Amino acid sequence: MIIPALTLVLSLTNSQHGLVWSSFRIEQEGSFLSVQVVHGSWFWLQWLYSIAMLATGAVAIAMANHTGSHDCAFRMAWAAVFVLLPLLTGTIYLFELIPGLVRDYSPIAFAVCALVFTHEALKPNL
Repeated sequence: MIIPALTLVLSLTNSQHGLVWSSFRIEQEGSFLSVQVVHGSWFWLQWLYSIAMLATGAVAIAMANHTGSHDCAFRMAWAAVFVLLPLLTGTIYLFELIPGLVRDYSPIAFAVCALVFTHEALKPNL
């Protein structure tokens, strides 16, 4: 919890040091506005930490299916995939892996994952 707490403090004080983002600008793209960010060095440390936590969670979920039924194993495998969805969308955006994609869809990916996990958690016989 140290890195997330430091990230919060550094984000709130970013104007003094630029460690989270060094600059940003708002651009008009058709009828949409987008924010173009130049990330600072702390952002990349936080990003690596987030990747490690998401990957650890996905592995833990995948490993948990060894003792359950086939249905349970199938659901656990899908849960691991959904844990990695925000990682995938964020990586595509950060490294501009799809030319022309200028929006970060990670928040939508997190929302979809939350809906899927909620749906699965409320199912009987989990």
